[in-house]
Amino acid sequence: MPSHAYTSSNTRSNNSTGPLRHQQEQTPPLQEVSRGRVWGEAVTTIRRPDGIFGYPLSMDTRVPKVSGVWCKWHEDPHMQEQREFCDTYEGYVTLCTCVHPVTASVRQSAPEITMNEIIPVAMLTAIKPFNFYRQLLNLLETPGAAQTPILVMVDGANTEILRLVRLFGLDVLVHRPQGAPGTTTLLNMHFRFSVHNVFNFFPEVDKAIILEDDLLLSPDFLSFFQQTAWLLDADPTIFCVNAFSVNSYREVAWDPTLLRRINMFPQFGWMISRRWAREQYRAWISEKQTGDWDWWLSSENSLQGRHALVPEVGRTYHAGAAGAHVTGWAQEQLFSNMIFNQDPDVKLRGLEDLVLDRYDAKMKREILAAQDVGLNTHPCAGPFLPRNKTGIFRMFIASETKSDEYNSFYVMQLCLRGFVQDSREKYNGAVRFNLQGRVLYIIGCPASPYCLLFPKGVSILKPSPELILIAERSSQKWQTRNYPPYYLQRSYVRDPHQEFLMENLLYRYWNGTFVDSTGATF
Repeated sequence: MPSHAYTSSNTRSNNSTGPLRHQQEQTPPLQEVSRGRVWGEAVTTIRRPDGIFGYPLSMDTRVPKVSGVWCKWHEDPHMQEQREFCDTYEGYVTLCTCVHPVTASVRQSAPEITMNEIIPVAMLTAIKPFNFYRQLLNLLETPGAAQTPILVMVDGANTEILRLVRLFGLDVLVHRPQGAPGTTTLLNMHFRFSVHNVFNFFPEVDKAIILEDDLLLSPDFLSFFQQTAWLLDADPTIFCVNAFSVNSYREVAWDPTLLRRINMFPQFGWMISRRWAREQYRAWISEKQTGDWDWWLSSENSLQGRHALVPEVGRTYHAGAAGAHVTGWAQEQLFSNMIFNQDPDVKLRGLEDLVLDRYDAKMKREILAAQDVGLNTHPCAGPFLPRNKTGIFRMFIASETKSDEYNSFYVMQLCLRGFVQDSREKYNGAVRFNLQGRVLYIIGCPASPYCLLFPKGVSILKPSPELILIAERSSQKWQTRNYPPYYLQRSYVRDPHQEFLMENLLYRYWNGTFVDSTGATF
């Protein structure tokens, strides 16, 4: 692999006065500008009727005359590359500490697991070295890591990530980015490149694990895939095994030993076969299209009647608040309350029943034998299942198609504290929840074929606009239960001095009340 020169950002200060639009000061030649990391940027401006003006900005920097921290291990010639990395970059505490720094040997300390076949992990990353480093340590300490090949797929020659990879002695492929920054094409093409080339790099393997860099991993992450890999061979109607579940919440997921079949795209840690990767490479979303790769894979064109396997309790946890689709708000609202397995020795149960025919038969048996849940009030009102009954339960809701046009699944997921955006984890028009050890099937009728099991008819919940509003308010209260009672908002002012002193702050309470900095309520 050719080496790539490190190109740092340039900094310069603007000490000119007068209108910015009429600035005459010349920028210093590029070669005369100090080179290094940008730690902060600032500009002072003031708005006036005759334009926007800039004013002098001063910065004081104190640089110690002595060298940086010295550690005993700095004398070791075998650690020279790690020392140089620590001298160049900050923030890698465990890598650069003087006492027992992390080294590539951490991988050899991972406990061994039963390996049924070699399944490499493709770590996908691009411009977030700290996310990558956090996940790398997580993976290297996971049982089975020393037995598992790891290939790092970098979208662009990020020098910091490449130097990290070299420190840990891992294989790496650098993808030349395709698509403009901020477009879906950039991510779409990197996934296509990675799914295809992990099998080119390991020509002898039949399966691979695709891992995005903003995830934390369960201690049985590799064991989970080793236990389920045979299902990709045994049942061609299963196209992937997913480590993540959008309904992995404490209220609706309980048993880490169980998996489900669902109609879903792969996401956040998934295992695929070489056969599927070859097929999808030819039909992947093109550079000219603006959709997202994962939704593209959920189309019937791609699925062709196949399903994903998903654990009831997830094996990955989404921990990135600045991704292509996940903002800080989305991380807090959708992912922060999720759970993921913490037991390194989980023995998965019922894997044989995940084969299509057996799964269908088991679903029918359980739904037929289940007890009906009657709703005397709205489903958010209180304990949902009868307190004095155990076993499997069922309820029927209105759903004509997969689109949930009546918001029936949406209401139930809000009330039961499942995923609040949409209903993704359905199988044949039904969702399976586990409420603290008691299974509940929510069946959409007439869309689901399971409705036909009851020719005499069933009681169907069709939410009214009022019920939907109640469910949304209930969910919002649950999601924000650990939030402060207000958030800050700034009002528009005409006086820039007031804005500079932050005298225009408003405290907006969740009930809609505003309080300004003087304590006035409105």
